[in-house]
Amino acid sequence: MNYEVFILSRFLDKYERSTDYQKGNLDCKVLLNVDKLEDFQNRMENFTEKEAFFQVIRNLESKKIIEIKWVKYEKNNRIEKLYLINIPKAYQLLKRKPKQDAVDQFTHLFDQYLSTMVTTTDLYSYLKELKEASVINKRIPIGFSEDLDLDKKMFMFFALINSNTKELKERVLSVSLYQDSKCFERYVKSKALIILRQLHQKQNEEKIDDVELLELYGVTRWPEVMEFCGNISVTMEDGKQISYYGQSYGSYINSEMISHIKCIEEDTIYQVMFIENKANYIWYLSHVKRSDELVVFHGGVYSPSKGKLFHLIKEGLGEDTNIYHWSDIDAGGFRIFTRLQNNIFSQVRPYQMDEETLIANKTKCIPLGSASYKKILEQMLTEGKYKGFKDAIQYMLENDVKLEQETLIE
Repeated sequence: MNYEVFILSRFLDKYERSTDYQKGNLDCKVLLNVDKLEDFQNRMENFTEKEAFFQVIRNLESKKIIEIKWVKYEKNNRIEKLYLINIPKAYQLLKRKPKQDAVDQFTHLFDQYLSTMVTTTDLYSYLKELKEASVINKRIPIGFSEDLDLDKKMFMFFALINSNTKELKERVLSVSLYQDSKCFERYVKSKALIILRQLHQKQNEEKIDDVELLELYGVTRWPEVMEFCGNISVTMEDGKQISYYGQSYGSYINSEMISHIKCIEEDTIYQVMFIENKANYIWYLSHVKRSDELVVFHGGVYSPSKGKLFHLIKEGLGEDTNIYHWSDIDAGGFRIFTRLQNNIFSQVRPYQMDEETLIANKTKCIPLGSASYKKILEQMLTEGKYKGFKDAIQYMLENDVKLEQETLIE
């Protein structure tokens, strides 16, 4: 074993986890308890290994890099404490880049890409938080690394999806950004998902899988499939018309087709119902749907392609059309409804997402869960965009309940 590398590396690892490192203090002592290094202690049972190690630390002490405190009456036999007393020399001897230098290079690169991004998105705000935390804590955030080339690829991806409004197929995206169709999948995707999942969990404790998470930003492996049921007809860019009249069991359309739709006509539609959950969507078609109603499977937070479909639907509606949205009575459901209301359908109203529904189905409710989830709801009470759910949120907090919409179907 190279004991010089071994001992100095552990000293520097400990220093870079310390408050002295966060304060930028290089003029400090770093204590290392060698007694707690189990594998190392096993080696010290061998006389030859022990003498080799002692020779190394005595040499480092002579160079005034470390300080040795021997057990009383056991000098050159038993170590009581080891101190690193010259941090810059330890970095120099190991030819190791100081962590602060790596952080400085990382945050400089981070700033370059942040300056090119639209500042009004949740992703931008979260990335800015990570950058500021990196400066304060003098650490590179989880998900990124000291590999600046890989970090650059991550930033290129985030800059692309930050304000994206169209579907991006993974391999096409990869060629566009990196001139390699598999670069995104091999090197960037898993790390980018760490950051995107952190953001999603910060906003909403409901979990979604990797495919759904990327779809929120328009990134897909294959064209996204969307479902609806109602008497509408679609006119394509080339003038061809497709009718969905009479398909009472539901229809399908994919994102590739949506990109070529010119308009959607809905002359007979009196009401539109958006539904978050697939089970509720299927149940609603067979138990509730009216002949003059358009029912759309919304899913979670809609992707750019699904958003385009919703805009096309809006453009084809009459001014007096009723618009409803049905989601879980929880933070995620409120957020999904509000995004649809703020971005597309200002007149949309919630369906079975109120205090009365909670009270009527209190035996079907489940606990809110963690304290952090309750804080999300408390924060929602202070935000004007959720004022329509104020009574429901207050009831949820007072009674520690939320309600999944699947429990409302028979």
